[in-house]
Amino acid sequence: MNIRLDNSATSRMVRDAIGLPWNGLNDTITAHRNPTPYEMRFGYGASHYRDFDVTDWIKADGTLKTWIKADDGLRYYRG
Repeated sequence: MNIRLDNSATSRMVRDAIGLPWNGLNDTITAHRNPTPYEMRFGYGASHYRDFDVTDWIKADGTLKTWIKADDGLRYYRG
């Protein structure tokens, strides 16, 4: 497999998909979540985005988690 890893978004997605360790290019990761039923009832039915520190996403083996549980109790997903 010959993959060129640079700072482009495509390379980051490929690197994350194959499980390589975090390379330290960014300090934050933007995550998203679907709206809750309560938010949909009151007209806030769009996807919600939030920035998290990279250290929240790194596993013990150096790879990135797929999702995390934020301080608001909701799951946020990468990508």
